[in-house]
Amino acid sequence: MTGFRPPTSIRLAIRTLAILAGAMGLQAEPVITEFLTANTTSLTDEDGAHSDWIELFNPDNAPFDLNGWYLTDSISNKTKWQFPAVSLPAGGYLIVFASDKNRRDPTKRLHTNFGLDDDGEYLALVRPDGSVTSSEFAPKYPRQQDNVSYGFPGSATSGARVFLLKPTPGAANSAASPVGLTETVTFSRPAGPFSSTFSLTLSGAGASQQIRYTTTPASRGATAPEPTASSPAYAAPFSITGATVVRAAVFSGDGSTRGPVRTVYYSKAGASLAAATSTLPVLVLDSLGSGPLTKDNLDHTSWVAVYPARSGGAPLFSVAPELASPISLTVRGSSSAEFPKKGYNFRFEDEFGHAGAPEFLDLTEHEKWALVAPWKYDLSYLNNPIVYEFSRRLGRWAPRTRLVEGYFNTDGGDVEANDYAGIYLVTDRIEVDRERVDLANLTPTELTAPDVTGGYILKIDTKDADEIGWTTSRGVPGGGAAIVLVSPSAAEVAPAQLSYLRDYVQRMENALVASRDSGWAQRTYLDYLDRAAWVDHHLLNTFVANPDALVRSAYFTKNKNGRIAAGPVWDFDRALGSYWDERSYRHDVWVGVGAADVWRTGWWGILVQDPEFLQDWIDRWQGLRRTELATAKLGLLVDNLSAGLTTAAARDAGRWPDNASPYGSYAAQVARLKTWLAQRAEWIDQQFLAAPTVTSSGSNLIFTPAPGAQLAYTLDGSDPRSLGGDIAPNATVSASAVTVPAGSNIHLRSYAAGRQSRTLVDGSFAPDTPWSSAVGGPSSSPLAPAARLVNLSTRAQVAAGDNSLIAGVVVADTEAKRYLARGIGPALGAFGATGFVPDPQLTVFSGTGRELARNNDWEQGTDAAKLPSHFRAVGAFSLPAASRDAALTSEFTAGSYTLQVSTATSQAGIGLVELYELDGNGRTLNLSTRAQVRSGDGVLIGGFVVSGPAYKRVLIRAIGPTLTGFGVSGTLRDPVLTLYSGQTVVATNDRWEAVTNLSALSAASRRVGAFALAANSEDAALFITVPPGAYTVEVKGKDAAEGVALLEVYEVP
Repeated sequence: MTGFRPPTSIRLAIRTLAILAGAMGLQAEPVITEFLTANTTSLTDEDGAHSDWIELFNPDNAPFDLNGWYLTDSISNKTKWQFPAVSLPAGGYLIVFASDKNRRDPTKRLHTNFGLDDDGEYLALVRPDGSVTSSEFAPKYPRQQDNVSYGFPGSATSGARVFLLKPTPGAANSAASPVGLTETVTFSRPAGPFSSTFSLTLSGAGASQQIRYTTTPASRGATAPEPTASSPAYAAPFSITGATVVRAAVFSGDGSTRGPVRTVYYSKAGASLAAATSTLPVLVLDSLGSGPLTKDNLDHTSWVAVYPARSGGAPLFSVAPELASPISLTVRGSSSAEFPKKGYNFRFEDEFGHAGAPEFLDLTEHEKWALVAPWKYDLSYLNNPIVYEFSRRLGRWAPRTRLVEGYFNTDGGDVEANDYAGIYLVTDRIEVDRERVDLANLTPTELTAPDVTGGYILKIDTKDADEIGWTTSRGVPGGGAAIVLVSPSAAEVAPAQLSYLRDYVQRMENALVASRDSGWAQRTYLDYLDRAAWVDHHLLNTFVANPDALVRSAYFTKNKNGRIAAGPVWDFDRALGSYWDERSYRHDVWVGVGAADVWRTGWWGILVQDPEFLQDWIDRWQGLRRTELATAKLGLLVDNLSAGLTTAAARDAGRWPDNASPYGSYAAQVARLKTWLAQRAEWIDQQFLAAPTVTSSGSNLIFTPAPGAQLAYTLDGSDPRSLGGDIAPNATVSASAVTVPAGSNIHLRSYAAGRQSRTLVDGSFAPDTPWSSAVGGPSSSPLAPAARLVNLSTRAQVAAGDNSLIAGVVVADTEAKRYLARGIGPALGAFGATGFVPDPQLTVFSGTGRELARNNDWEQGTDAAKLPSHFRAVGAFSLPAASRDAALTSEFTAGSYTLQVSTATSQAGIGLVELYELDGNGRTLNLSTRAQVRSGDGVLIGGFVVSGPAYKRVLIRAIGPTLTGFGVSGTLRDPVLTLYSGQTVVATNDRWEAVTNLSALSAASRRVGAFALAANSEDAALFITVPPGAYTVEVKGKDAAEGVALLEVYEVP
């Protein structure tokens, strides 16, 4: 029976039954358990923004498919934002950002196309059929408060919704809050120190409301109670005579509900501070009578008042503080926690007890800060500011610093002159933040790649009791230290995230060891670490003679889809020639007595054995000495940072006699620091071969090698030094000065054969190489990055079955990289080709033979819309509409892959297989293609591109006879191999053992792991160094012979 449509009543009954079945069936529906509309300190999205968010919870014991469900803030548009194909785990949470960014990629964080109104509006979770679930806020949810979420209390999923003072995105909710009113108390005087008794007025209650408050002496201020319905009701202004904590809230007339509790603290400045002044900003800390703090890893309720610097001796406390704020305070540091002068970490809170981020000094708004206490090892107070500025000059983030003077009141009484605590350094904390350590924010729900890959902060240090730390399988770092997870914290990290990170670090170490053991034939460790960042970090620690370098406070970061980068820099109090730490006192040794050996410690001890790492280090050092670390700039930096510190330094030394300079005065201490920096830099200069000097003579430039060295140079913008340290094949060597026109694109290095790293008589390590850094004339182009093998292609006969065109590729990468693969037949007609395969099919297989992707019509694939832009990006010719050529994009991780081009019909013909890198940092090592070689137009043709201006060594092999040993029949008995650049023959070979560089060819084959060719076989091979450009490889049979052949192209380090 067709065309039947049941009556409306029956249709409604069916719909009702369906809804009831969903409500009463086996699977419970998800619930909106919590949301936050005024987010300034809670969860951040992947952009680093504090977006509104909605939390969904699955109360069922099975995953719930949200595909086709909706979220909406419009009662008239129930399908405003639709979920993609995402699954909500059993008993799990999902955070959706209500950011108006409309992001629906199921593999990434979700964002609705609407935001949430603080004043209240409609919100609902909607089923695919448009019906509303129990998660409906109609007509609207109540007015919301800053950083207070709204939802079910505790683990409830039904019942009354309440305000939640502690937002818990992605976790069970906090307990219910009595907060039900939005009115807040206003105080007639802002918090902060005062000198004379004053009258305090409270306001803010509405009709039928009243203010209730508590007052607590500062000596008990840390435990000051919140007001309750039985607390005193405010009736008239009252006097503040001494240090007092006042807490107040607006209550309903019956006392059943209240607004947020607001807290202020009025400390009293004693008479001894009447004439106090400072040319530095001043921080007054007050621990509310809790006494001097010790390191207990606990947060202590405290307050801080911030005063601006006062010029001309103006009284410090004659003006109101710029900021008075509650903070949580804890003693920081490891060994420094035992110093008499303590350093602190503190976190701002607001007057309602929430995390805060006020304007602070002239720094950007952040919640957490460090207050570092320079002690006797850093008598200039400048060690950290200097090194952090060096780091910024190298282009690496480092904490910002501000020198301040501090007072610390711990007894609950008046703030007096004897509360003076000395010079302190306010610095950024090392944490994930767009303006601090700029990494992707990792949430607890990101458990699979690519989300799980970052961002992380690690450090090598002594592990605290509340931290997660480990050592590698080889015991790194050793010495009682551990690899410590900093972010996410131990309390926040998911087990899957920790497992991923530990495995990644271990694989990095394994790759580093394997690279060394290969004699640096392969550098697979580059897949795991950012070498440039490791060079900079090692260089800075070495330059300033940090005695704890690389073994304490040694930070590392790993961003999403990124490699491990060394840094940021942190904690240099004992560096820079410290008088009281002999480990860094001398400027003329690499490693002081008892200091960490920067050339032999842990992973670094392996890295510095790589000639490329060490040459990068020298190149970087000599380049910086010509610019950011020039001697004059070093002295100027010290002068600028020390300006205005003389009087404050005298006060600090008066409070802490151990901080008095052994050189007699603060000015002498600063002079000593400048001398040490200059001497240290000049001593390091002398340890390496100097770069060529450059002088001008009319319209010419004269380059002179360092004493005892030669000049190696090129005139095409490439590096005269080859990978591995040899002289580049296109470089010229001269024992005397070279004169060239000023406009020449010349690049030169000093070269002295025989120089190398060595172990000295005293057992210390002396790094060295035969090369200086490179220099060039003013018109020279920058030295190009190392050449690489990219964009591989092969053309051959395509037929059915075993006669398909088969290409193999090896990729050396850690994280997945995108590639564009194409199987082309009809499009070859536009180039005059005939006899092409009319309907090619492209299939990608993993190294284990598992099919990964397939396409036989480029316009019908899942990524068809993006393919034309990919073609343009990599420089590939376009494919005609309706051509039936094949193309696809795929992600390859490290390993081997096979690309097979076959015919989708019974018709054979010529086909072309191509592979292009879409990601700039991919590492494609070699291409191999097995195909049937015919005569005439049926020859096997391969292509590759060498990127960059530097030369590249390649091994090319055309194999026929040796294939018989692998069970291949019908092989090409005598392949002829020819390499072309355009129409020009670069090289040709008919028999591999007849090449003039046979020993080098054999060594290259072993180095890349290619199988050995049979002795006396007619296989062909070339080992050749070629400049950048596009190359074509032709394989044909001698005397027009036909058969199966294998073409291989390898990148040789």
